[in-house]
Amino acid sequence: MIERIFELGAVVISIIGSIIIIKSNVKKYIILYIASSMAGALLCLLFVAMGFYSFPVKLVPLSPIPIIEMFTTIPFYVLVGVRYSPQKLAVENSVLLGTCAHRDGIGSVRVISSG
Repeated sequence: MIERIFELGAVVISIIGSIIIIKSNVKKYIILYIASSMAGALLCLLFVAMGFYSFPVKLVPLSPIPIIEMFTTIPFYVLVGVRYSPQKLAVENSVLLGTCAHRDGIGSVRVISSG
């Protein structure tokens, strides 16, 4: 019973968070949401079919994988990662790769190759 409450809470938080992030750029984030949910579900189904792991507690008991969780929490983590870390990573990676990154006043990062 407690497991289902935690799963349901994670699903609700993921849905709310995803909606908030998707509102900032609908076209970009909805495509990313759909792609990441499909990839997550397919990989999970593949791993279950190969016997690497199983899920004894799921919100939909008839499914071999936690399908609701795969279509809500996994895409939410991807959206959070894309929404909140690329600018910092672009600047850090530009130093490692020997390129120059320039932040404009809007908050986006433009990477200029060193040559």
